[in-house]
Amino acid sequence: MFSELIDRVIIGGKDNSGEFNPQLVTYVFDMDDNSSKSKYYTVIAEQDVKYSFWTFDLQEDGSRRKKKLESFPIRVAIKK
Repeated sequence: MFSELIDRVIIGGKDNSGEFNPQLVTYVFDMDDNSSKSKYYTVIAEQDVKYSFWTFDLQEDGSRRKKKLESFPIRVAIKK
């Protein structure tokens, strides 16, 4: 089953430029037979998924600003 291959799903993280991106989704696959829960993984693929949706950015004054996103990044990684 697909769900048995995934070790974890990580929401948010640093992108390639080092900036934090809360929309980044990383799927970490468990390719080992052991049950260690290592937090380290190697990214093997990255792609932007085309999907239009609205998000709300929190402003310094506490208000929220509506923002349309046209895609979000996903990563596929394997556990070390």
